[in-house]
Amino acid sequence: MSEHGLTIQGSREEHGEVIRRMNRGKLYVVATPIGNLEDMTLRAIRVLKEVDFIAAEDTRQTRKLLNAYDIHTSLTSLHEHNEQRKSGSLIVRIEAGDDVAYVSDAGTPGISDPDIA
Repeated sequence: MSEHGLTIQGSREEHGEVIRRMNRGKLYVVATPIGNLEDMTLRAIRVLKEVDFIAAEDTRQTRKLLNAYDIHTSLTSLHEHNEQRKSGSLIVRIEAGDDVAYVSDAGTPGISDPDIA
């Protein structure tokens, strides 16, 4: 069988499992500017425009960034107070094929995030 330009050997069930795994969504951890909106990278802008939705620590701050770059991607909140409640549904969407970008107010979420002590 051929899919995505690949020839896959095996049963229909095996073929379906390979295609299902290939079609899983991706999680992008996107760094955002610390202080100056002009420090946004072209790659980050492209990812934020192309993903199916954005999970943001503070949607109000992220909305300012999205407006500055004319990005109209769907936005949902994901922060320490709702993380346990919302993370399961985000994982389900990624497994179903949606791509999601995760952003914090400034910096790189969980890596270089000025809000985390």
